[in-house]
Amino acid sequence: MRQIENILNPLNYLLTLVHDYSALAYLILFSAAFLESSSILFSWLPVQTLIFVVGMLCQKGEFNLWILLAGFCSLTTIGEFLKFFLSYRRLHEKESTFIHSIRVFLKRDFKLTNFVMFFHRFLPAYGLLVPMAAAENHFPLKQFVRDTILANFLWVNLTFFLGYFLGKNQFVNHYATLIIIAVALLPALADRLWQKR
Repeated sequence: MRQIENILNPLNYLLTLVHDYSALAYLILFSAAFLESSSILFSWLPVQTLIFVVGMLCQKGEFNLWILLAGFCSLTTIGEFLKFFLSYRRLHEKESTFIHSIRVFLKRDFKLTNFVMFFHRFLPAYGLLVPMAAAENHFPLKQFVRDTILANFLWVNLTFFLGYFLGKNQFVNHYATLIIIAVALLPALADRLWQKR
């Protein structure tokens, strides 16, 4: 019975881990945020779900709210800047067939509207390609910097504070695993609906 309770409500177990290894927890969280934002190879990292869960844990006093928000906002933004500049530099390098096919898709089929630029972090698969598409299509640097800063600020804060305020709810705490799974699946659903529009 206790094991079932731990599965449905893992927050107490996570609170213990965070309390014992707080410095390591910050390092892991910030590393994941930077890697997911800066490289397509790490796009599988569930950073949005991590930010939501951390918001729930922060509400219980295990993290410093301002350090988390500053770290997530700055590192995800820097990661996307890095992805943009590396993609821009590769435009003049010899490319493989795979890279060529991606470049063709980004140039021909990827539409960089204002909506996509501002809300791309909420569209995981599609959104992670935005910095690469911006570089490929010679998107104005000033506008890219502005939109990326605003997009990451909005994404981090909405996701974090959703977890923070839901963490006060007893129902959410009791069924934390199911809520976390739902939060993890919602962006994928939004991404699929966006691509079918």
